[in-house]
Amino acid sequence: MTITQVITQMIAYHHEANRRLWQLIEPLGDDVFCREHDYSIGSIRNHMVHLTSVDAGWLNGLRGNPRTSFVWLDAKDFPTIALTKARADQGMYDLAQQVARWSDDDLMQVPVGMNESRWQVLVHLTTHGVDHRSQVLPLIHAAGGQTMPQDFIMHVWGWSLPRH
Repeated sequence: MTITQVITQMIAYHHEANRRLWQLIEPLGDDVFCREHDYSIGSIRNHMVHLTSVDAGWLNGLRGNPRTSFVWLDAKDFPTIALTKARADQGMYDLAQQVARWSDDDLMQVPVGMNESRWQVLVHLTTHGVDHRSQVLPLIHAAGGQTMPQDFIMHVWGWSLPRH
């Protein structure tokens, strides 16, 4: 397996786990989505805007753009689930499209203005996503919503338990 194939699978996992998380968030309603919490960065909305913004910010740098050219998203600009999800979906699409264009050599490169190779940043994005999904899931549970496993191996298994 090539580094391109590994990274493509990791990004597919990241996006699928985020898509599944949105399916759990949508039934909660905008009030629960925006409800402040005193742990970490607060509301479910704050986490989801943060994830979207971080992915977009790193992608901006991976494309060789200066870090100062990226404008971080502000959660206050996303008062609804629908608006936030639409922006997140666009970001996931943009990331997947860009990753699909990179070769093994491209993934090994360190873009100008960065200290990390593309593949290292993309692995970081997937682990960063796990961290924030792990913070959102208890908030969903506390609001009476359904939760999910998010293990990478579940993605490999097609999101179902293996049969023995």
